[in-house]
Amino acid sequence: MGFEDAMSDYHDLLARPDIDVVSVCTPAASHAGIVLDAIRASKHVLCEKPITTTKEDARAIASAASEQPDLCISCVFQHRDDPALQRARWLLEEEALGRVLAVHLSARACRDAAYYGDTRGRMETDGGGALMVQGIHLLDALIWLVGPVASVSATMDTFVHTIDTEDMIGGWARLVTGTVATIDCTTCAQRDVYSIDVLGETAGLRLGYRPGWARTWSLGVKSKSRQSGWKMRWRAERRFPPDSRFRAGSVAKLAVGRLIGDDRVASHLGHGPHVRRFLEAIEIGGPPPVSPADAARALETVLAFYQSANQGEPIHISPS
Repeated sequence: MGFEDAMSDYHDLLARPDIDVVSVCTPAASHAGIVLDAIRASKHVLCEKPITTTKEDARAIASAASEQPDLCISCVFQHRDDPALQRARWLLEEEALGRVLAVHLSARACRDAAYYGDTRGRMETDGGGALMVQGIHLLDALIWLVGPVASVSATMDTFVHTIDTEDMIGGWARLVTGTVATIDCTTCAQRDVYSIDVLGETAGLRLGYRPGWARTWSLGVKSKSRQSGWKMRWRAERRFPPDSRFRAGSVAKLAVGRLIGDDRVASHLGHGPHVRRFLEAIEIGGPPPVSPADAARALETVLAFYQSANQGEPIHISPS
């Protein structure tokens, strides 16, 4: 598999009339300039996370995208297209767990010295460390599943790696909904393990993922009812029922309605479904998988955690 052409200056690419879509996979600090130039050149854009490294640039991208409604401008948060997270989102929308009281996010990654090469682990190019590069996926999932963040508090340090960004951060957040969220994120772990635990009034769910071991997240749901204790891996390509005729109200009711259970393994998970949904949005004119405003919200949450850790005080996030 080869390439038809290669260029050293991306402006030459943007000038070509036969190019309709641009995928931006450069270091994070360079994203804003490339994305804004691509929008000005009337190209559809799929940008790797984070969409940029500053609030000002993120808002500039969102503003530029709003002025070009015919273009599809999106950011890569591929876990939104994982069937397990989609099922979890549906359960929360159906209020099957009751009111969400608390969420815990854990992003524990194993990264050695070889991983931190010429550009990784540098504030100049990455805009941050473990939280910006690994943990931002879970913060986006938190916002997508439960709602935006109102305030945060954090502490961080660099314990193991020779880098100028953090390799360990921990903190809490208060969501607009009132839900309390906690997070721990590191690249000092002995293995990669990511998890999202949601505690509701009547039931809880846990999402878990081990890169390299599982092709999708696992989803476990437990309730206080006699039918409690379901544990499943939701792996079907088909969507869960988007137009159910009743609001679930409880996990037990979902089980009776056969809306919880095992399904076959999808043959292509990861970035594939996310990219496909982006291309479908271009073809049919639908919304992007992750809007620039959504990408900006995740970035601003990361930056608020950093500000709190640096200043040693809670930080409030202005509503967008």
